Amino acid sequence: MSPTFSFNQVATWIRHEEKVNMLYLFGEYVLSADAKGNVFMWAFRGAEPNSEPVGSISLGDKFTPTCIMHPDTYLNKVLEAI
Repeated sequence: MSPTFSFNQVATWIRHEEKVNMLYLFGEYVLSADAKGNVFMWAFRGAEPNSEPVGSISLGDKFTPTCIMHPDTYLNKVLEAI
């Protein structure tokens, strides 16, 4: 007997023009970072399908995030390693 998997699409976020390298769940938001140094913040809970990003940061072509983390002592902040 083969296992059967079922998935539900929650939302679709389209804004990146390059390959998305990482996703990071941050409270009620999802951060997405691409190969060109663009980071977008998306509302996750209660989001409409195909919604626009809440915010964005452009690190430029020379900086690509390799890690995103949220230290416990940083209220509503994340660190990005490049």
